Amino acid sequence: MGRVFRYSDVAAKRIPQDADFRAGKADIWQTMQECEDVIGAIVAGSIIHGTHNLRSDIDLVIYYRDTAAARQAIAGLRQRCADRHLDLAIILVDTVIAQTRFHTISYGFYQHLSNVVQQGGLIKQNFLPLLRTDYYDAYTDASEYLSFKLRYVGKAIDDLHAVDMEDKRHIEVLTKGLEVAVNSVRSLLDLKGVELVDDSKAGVIQAYKRLAPAGLSELLEKLVEVDRAYTQMLKQQLEAPNREVYAQHIQFIADTLPMAKHFIRQNAFWMERENDQRLSAGQSPSDRSLNKAMPVATATFSDSLLPS
Repeated sequence: MGRVFRYSDVAAKRIPQDADFRAGKADIWQTMQECEDVIGAIVAGSIIHGTHNLRSDIDLVIYYRDTAAARQAIAGLRQRCADRHLDLAIILVDTVIAQTRFHTISYGFYQHLSNVVQQGGLIKQNFLPLLRTDYYDAYTDASEYLSFKLRYVGKAIDDLHAVDMEDKRHIEVLTKGLEVAVNSVRSLLDLKGVELVDDSKAGVIQAYKRLAPAGLSELLEKLVEVDRAYTQMLKQQLEAPNREVYAQHIQFIADTLPMAKHFIRQNAFWMERENDQRLSAGQSPSDRSLNKAMPVATATFSDSLLPS
């Protein structure tokens, strides 16, 4: 899974190459190390394994003191990555908000970052134990995530009557539409307490297939194939741009959004059935046995294609 591009960017070859990723990675590591007000940093994605491709994005989570120096360093990094056509998503967690429940690192994302740290994504101090986590609940996090994605995809289906492949908003929706299946799967695996040895997208897909009913596994494979087909078409377009062919494929991705919505719905029903069974057995939906062991910060608040 990864980015969808505007046709003008493809035709002008404003697409990141391997050299851009190498330079961007070195820049990220150096910037994080040299900025004293950046206390900790974790980078996620294929870039840490060297398995990135032209569509890969980069997620960088920064634990920092909210100072002018830190903001300037981060702004400079954003701009240099943009100049290299890299899609760098930065999630900021300042040291004060980290001690509250408003730090935006959800239960599922915490699990993902914990795996990423073990797999080589730690750039600077591991700040995860410093976050407030005593309010986390796997079931609530997964259900809220699926509910949000159902609303998002549903609205996208209603809005994308005619897709403009030069509209950044449309392209963003299609990117998220291709990603939503795997991200939903992550939430379900977190809920089941699945320990992922391989936290890559491929690893997540394989873990899901071992657990999910056959129909859902087949549906996920169809959605993954839509993503693969776009990657292949994109490579061909870089060699021989064809506006009409590109437009047809972009519209095809939009037409598969109902399939993605159906996949999320079916997983939500599966999750709900299992939760009802736990309740019938006398378990709380927030039973900690569902969750991985999680440290709790004790610091005080201070400046420290299918029908739906």
